[in-house]
Amino acid sequence: MNSVEKNAEVLSNELIDMVNSPPHYKLNGLDIESVDVIRAVLTAEEFRGWCKGNAIKYLMRLGKKDKEIQDARKSIKFLEWLVKELEE
Repeated sequence: MNSVEKNAEVLSNELIDMVNSPPHYKLNGLDIESVDVIRAVLTAEEFRGWCKGNAIKYLMRLGKKDKEIQDARKSIKFLEWLVKELEE
């Protein structure tokens, strides 16, 4: 099972990656997600803070809303974006 399958939910016979590309964060008519807009309008420091805050949020709600593993993977996703930002 690959990472997309691990993070996926089946909706209307489609595999939906709820961690790396959740459909509710896609902007209608554009091939971008809200994180792309957020990254563009925030300063580098603000974006890093946004990533840290969201990573903490998903760890604190671990298993209270969605599956524990999904919340953990979402936290990791925000940490990956933070690391990428720090490397640039």
